[in-house]
Amino acid sequence: MRRLIPWRRKAVVTGVAAKHDPPEPSVAGASSSTKLFPSGIKLLHSPADPIVDIVFVHGLTGDREKTWTAHDVPEPWPKVLLPSELPTARVLTFGYDAYVADWREVVSQNRIGNHAWNLLTSLASYREDNDTALVTSKQRPERHLQNILRSARGIVFLGTPHYGAGLARWAELLSRSIGVIKQTNTEIVEVLKRESEVLARIQEGFHMMVMARSLEGLQPIEISCFYEELPLPGVGQVVPRESAILPGYIPMGIHSNHIDMTKFSSIEDPGFLAVREELRRWIRGIRAIEGNALSRGTSRVALENERDRFGKTPRPDLDGLAVASTKSVVTVPARPAIGGPPRRPATRRDFAIAVICALPLEADAVDALFDYHWDDDGPPYDKAPGDPNAYSTGAVGRHNVVLAHMPGMGKGNAAAVAANCRASFPNIKLAVVVGVCGVAPFSPDGDEIVLGDVIISDGVIQYDLGRRLPDGFVRKDTLLDSLGRPNAEIRALLAKLKGVRGREMLRGRIAGYLDALRGKPGLGARYPGIAHDRLFEATYRHVSEGMLCEECGCNGRLVPRRRLAQDSPRPDVHFNLIASGDTVMKSGVQRDAIARQDGIVAFEMEGAGVWDIFPCLVIKGACDYAASHKTKVWQRYAAAAAAACMKAFLDHWVPELPEPSHVPEQPTGPWFLVPYPRNDSFVGRTAVLRKLQQQPLKSTSQARVALFGLGGIGNAERFRQAYASIAQECRVPGYDDPNTDVLPLVKSWLERKDRSRWLMIVDNADDTQLFFGQPVEPVNASASSHEGNLGRYLPECSHGAILATTRNLQTGSRLTKGKRPIEVGKMDRDETDQLLRTRLDGVDIASSESAELSSRLEHLPLALVQAAAFIQENAITASEYLRLLEKGDQHLIDLLSEEFETDGRDSDAPRAVAETWALSFEQIQRQNAFAGELLSLMSFFDRQAIPLEFLTCYSEQQQGQEPRGEVQLTKAMGVLKAFSFVAEDKGHGLDMHRLVQLVTRKWLVKKGMIRQFAEQALLTVSQVYPYGKHENRVICGAYLSHVYAVLKWEGTGSRDERLARASLLHCAAGFFNYRGQWKDAEKFQVQATELRREVLGEEHPDTLTSTSIGDEKERAGTGASRYAKQHGQSGMDIPESRPMERG
Repeated sequence: MRRLIPWRRKAVVTGVAAKHDPPEPSVAGASSSTKLFPSGIKLLHSPADPIVDIVFVHGLTGDREKTWTAHDVPEPWPKVLLPSELPTARVLTFGYDAYVADWREVVSQNRIGNHAWNLLTSLASYREDNDTALVTSKQRPERHLQNILRSARGIVFLGTPHYGAGLARWAELLSRSIGVIKQTNTEIVEVLKRESEVLARIQEGFHMMVMARSLEGLQPIEISCFYEELPLPGVGQVVPRESAILPGYIPMGIHSNHIDMTKFSSIEDPGFLAVREELRRWIRGIRAIEGNALSRGTSRVALENERDRFGKTPRPDLDGLAVASTKSVVTVPARPAIGGPPRRPATRRDFAIAVICALPLEADAVDALFDYHWDDDGPPYDKAPGDPNAYSTGAVGRHNVVLAHMPGMGKGNAAAVAANCRASFPNIKLAVVVGVCGVAPFSPDGDEIVLGDVIISDGVIQYDLGRRLPDGFVRKDTLLDSLGRPNAEIRALLAKLKGVRGREMLRGRIAGYLDALRGKPGLGARYPGIAHDRLFEATYRHVSEGMLCEECGCNGRLVPRRRLAQDSPRPDVHFNLIASGDTVMKSGVQRDAIARQDGIVAFEMEGAGVWDIFPCLVIKGACDYAASHKTKVWQRYAAAAAAACMKAFLDHWVPELPEPSHVPEQPTGPWFLVPYPRNDSFVGRTAVLRKLQQQPLKSTSQARVALFGLGGIGNAERFRQAYASIAQECRVPGYDDPNTDVLPLVKSWLERKDRSRWLMIVDNADDTQLFFGQPVEPVNASASSHEGNLGRYLPECSHGAILATTRNLQTGSRLTKGKRPIEVGKMDRDETDQLLRTRLDGVDIASSESAELSSRLEHLPLALVQAAAFIQENAITASEYLRLLEKGDQHLIDLLSEEFETDGRDSDAPRAVAETWALSFEQIQRQNAFAGELLSLMSFFDRQAIPLEFLTCYSEQQQGQEPRGEVQLTKAMGVLKAFSFVAEDKGHGLDMHRLVQLVTRKWLVKKGMIRQFAEQALLTVSQVYPYGKHENRVICGAYLSHVYAVLKWEGTGSRDERLARASLLHCAAGFFNYRGQWKDAEKFQVQATELRREVLGEEHPDTLTSTSIGDEKERAGTGASRYAKQHGQSGMDIPESRPMERG
């Protein structure tokens, strides 16, 4: 057996590992006869400054040098090949009497426990003789041995019969027959039997020790298992794969028989490369630990040929020695390892790897390869508000992994799952989409791809994204329509794995993990057989849909496959482009055409949805040839192969930092929750700040202050989202309960007397009705339940303070309980001068120019900021900008200012703001006409959270014009941002200042284009807004404010506009019906029906559908009213509602 024991050596006085080579142990005899065999430890190589020892231990009938020596090489490979590859490792070999029988001599009667004890004591003596003893001679032997045990770092098992050797019975009979004449040691042979009780105790003790290390918080021992892939000629496999691997540890195959798997003749030998890579990986981990240690020492690594199990068995007659012999090979690290298996994460923020699977059988294969299941070791982790995903959590190697289960196939489901996963697990560094796919039978280089192979994405192409034209489908393949390439970290690792050694390592680990999955009950991960791998010529179609080829008699010509000459070909790995789309590819002809055109080798349905949300990799197993002969026979095996490749890939994925240590579940604060980045150009309003500082914030009653001036508009949904963020960030008890109403929850939590002092800022509190309308008392809490009465959820306590900003004096007064708000008026001269100089960084401006510009713009910050943006964008001086102000059309400025002066909810808006924006509009039109179109379009949407999808839809569907691509859209938005007309709110789209919208619409009135853009806005929202049902509830709710906004305006009255209005009313009615808002649903549905009747006529199918749904809605509303009267509820709050069908 081969055993790898690296152990840590404490620092010595001399500061060196060894000053001289120790004397080689004498050659001992097996008996008093003349037969001799090499025993004890022999040094094969010693560098000047070793950091690790590798000890080789042979198995039964082996020899400490011959076991490791190839037939055509004079010396063992650990001496010849290993030193140049691992220059910091000292190499030793251990010998013992390994003969179980002999015709001529007396064999040793040592048991396995005796051999283990000899190995342990030999290592201890060697260290003392070598000037590197861990303890002094005065210490007890037990302590002496324990220090060796605490240094164990890794074990490589080569051909180890963990569950008994296949030839154990034969060996037992042979040893007993020989024993009739001569001496034998049948006890060791007995251990090799599959049903051996001693072997079972070995396994139990081994796993208990491994678990004990983890529980003690100590560094785990790295373990890798190698198994023989070829049989011995005339004998068969000695140790089958299922016996040679350990569940949860890395298994790899060596393409050799049981005897030759320990003999390497060249550094190019695949077996040598695999073993060396494992040792090299562990040594890197030891170096990392050394770099963090206060003192430097030596670790030892022992490699053993595990054809026997010595050192693992409890010694039956000497329990104390048995424990020592057992622990000598498998236990006790010095300290928790960097890079070892992670602990159970404290929170969901500690997960760095996400795996996404579409099918349950795909997720089953991934879950079966988890080394730990955190869901079994504590309560499930919470999720972000609104996240509907289902997760499994655990560890794969060194990584904490969250497995996201998709509700269905397709890139739409994948995108939704990925977006929600990102919200709940914000620190994900890599997402792996794992599952099955259809493949092209040949790669672009001509390599064969057979079923069961694995495809790793070099990139992803949306092959079904395009336009359906009269002459056929045209795919959108421009740079802007293509998904990006993987990030640099992923590309670098892929480049490494594409190398000869990387591929061989990947193949070996995949085969090992796949072997482990084959033994899992219920997975169905066994190789289906080459008889089921049938590749017909691309033009030959399947005879009968829904039946297997064997059942319906498909007899077309088969394409010959060289790799299928083997009984069960080893899964190969292909790095290529993957096609992703919502279409199932079942055409050999189209498959080959797309593969030739784009170099694609695989077709799947989820990768494109995840690709732009996370740093992403797609790993898929080939389950069919993407032709009409598609079956599900290969799905489970292909899913297992993909999962095995995923784990093999993660073995090479290095975390940026050690896994986060355990942190308290309940954070203690303080918290600073502000949804905006730091503004380095902020200019303080001295007078306002002084008034705020004079407020009595520390008193027996609550301090509330309102700032009154130009601002924006808030809404109920944003208020609720803010409270949800507070609850989640502060871990408010009960926040993760889906039935909990977050508004009273946060209010009560902040009001508790044991809370520390807090300050809440309520921004854009403009709507009096929103905060102080008539309260609604629903039975079931919902978002709509609190609309019109948000003020009651503002906490009231002496240890908290509230600062509100508003542009509505009435709202501000009520928020401060009658106190007059502090008015934020014009900036003074010093403040405007500072603001301009901050914004005009790098542009010279005289004090007189600054004063004049501030005066012309009436000292309004927004106007000054936009003036500075105009100056910077056009590379002009302040004096040139002043001359532009003097040339403006006064009549136009008066018209643009009128709406400010007549808007009852606004304070008087200075005319100079309109002057500034009118100049900017004209400049934008000259610089980028498309930017002017977008600004005009957005002026009809709700000003907050304008989705980029609206703008994309508009840019792609303009009649009579070439569709604008992403480059044009990006440039146009850049212009608007440069003029500060729009601001990007990450995660929520775009925001516009309300005054910008007002002035923009006045500008459109002047240009005679108000109705055209009102119509375009309506057409855009109608095109994007889905029908209101359960599956669309999130997007319908997010876009509802824009529905209200565009429906207020009248366009040109065209037929298209009226039909679009009817469709939008119908879809919104469905959403109101889903939410139980019966009156609104009925109102919108009636309008939709009337419009369709006017445009399409009474007998048109759409009109009839709308009419029938309206009648059904009326009946439902009547039933809801009766229910409400009986139960004291309003019709809006019936617990359940049945969605309307789309008409």
